[in-house]
Amino acid sequence: MTDVLLVHVEKALGADKSAKLQEQLRAVCKGTGLRPVLFDQGIGGEVHRDLDGLVSAIEAQTQAINALAESNRAVVDYLLAQEAEEHDEAPDLRYLDGSPKD
Repeated sequence: MTDVLLVHVEKALGADKSAKLQEQLRAVCKGTGLRPVLFDQGIGGEVHRDLDGLVSAIEAQTQAINALAESNRAVVDYLLAQEAEEHDEAPDLRYLDGSPKD
């Protein structure tokens, strides 16, 4: 899909003025990738862009961020499990002199 510059003119233009304006719009849009479209009756301009590429890039970026977040969760879970194992060792049930605690 091509990006389009819409131009609305307030009043009806004659064929000569319309052709001249179209030529000027093409010159302005040259090198931008925009295609000018001229409408009589009402002046204003808008750029309508093809957003498919941008949407695809954002979706790919979102998937990459989700994968990174999931791997970060896995690392945190692993580290928490390692820490829990260190603290789960059986406590020493003896006093410092070696006698058993009751």
